[in-house]
Amino acid sequence: MVSIDKVPETAEMAVGVVDIIARTVMGVLIVLFGCLAWLGFAEGPIIMGVASTLCLAVPVVIAIVLGVRNKRRTAKPKAIKQAPAMPIVDAPLMPAKRAASTVSYTPAQSFRQMKVRADAGDPAAQGELAGLYFHGVGVEANARQCFKYAVLSAAKGDAQGQSWLGYCCYKGIGTTPDAKKALAMFKMAAAQGDATAQGELAELYFHGRGTERNSMECFRYAELSAAQGDPRGQNWLAYCYLVGAGTVPDAEKAAGLFKASAEQGYVKSELAYGGMLEQGTGGLTKDEEAAFTWYLRAADQGDPVGLLFVGMCLINGVGTVKDAKRGRMVLEASATKGNRRAEKWLEEHPID
Repeated sequence: MVSIDKVPETAEMAVGVVDIIARTVMGVLIVLFGCLAWLGFAEGPIIMGVASTLCLAVPVVIAIVLGVRNKRRTAKPKAIKQAPAMPIVDAPLMPAKRAASTVSYTPAQSFRQMKVRADAGDPAAQGELAGLYFHGVGVEANARQCFKYAVLSAAKGDAQGQSWLGYCCYKGIGTTPDAKKALAMFKMAAAQGDATAQGELAELYFHGRGTERNSMECFRYAELSAAQGDPRGQNWLAYCYLVGAGTVPDAEKAAGLFKASAEQGYVKSELAYGGMLEQGTGGLTKDEEAAFTWYLRAADQGDPVGLLFVGMCLINGVGTVKDAKRGRMVLEASATKGNRRAEKWLEEHPID
């Protein structure tokens, strides 16, 4: 059986053979009619005329036929419509998304793909997986698994893994709290330019956790982190400017940085910027309604201080319609989360 790929080549060889045969026949006929012409010259003018005519006409006809055949062979073939080629799919990355842009991954699918890479030893995927386990994205939150993958990633020098391991040690996630270990891991990640780790170091140096208090180091790391647009770094740099830690106090710079961080959803900055709006400090125009909106954003994230502020605004009618009953309910939610100020207010204002 002839392969499909060989058909054009086979057909071309057959046509070539036919041409060779035709040319050979033409040569033989030329010789033959030449002989007839010579005989005609010997036998008489009539025979000579016929032979001469045939001698000229037959080769011309054969040449014309061969010319037509060659023209057909060299003519460009008609374009054949073909089905569009299937896109090349990079299976390990995002096959479904590449094949059909309307298809998106669910958090669970993203988690499973990340876990396959992490279990295959990819340090970057291990660092990402630590975060997914911490936040419970695509999987149930699991502190031990968060710590486990952070350790695996950090051991291979991945900055994100080191940052997550530092956070686990700092907050006691899946392990015993150890501020000194946290400091060491954050420093390793920060040295690689990890903005999150730089922001965490600003906090540790400000409070003196795992090390002595150092306002200059606090400001330095906060500035490095904020320069990369990290909301944690922006928050700490704003605080440094607000209280003059490691730098000259500048309330206006503080307000701008708090706002930049708050716009990224960083709770502490939402509360700080809301407070500056409520008081009209840092060059801001006093705006209680805008302040209440920022408090509400923090409360919507379940922050107990945000709930406290919203509750008090409702009770006192600051930036919103006064609603003591609803305000009390919000304070109760804050107290449930362990906020002492909310607990104290509720104790001092029992229901009649």
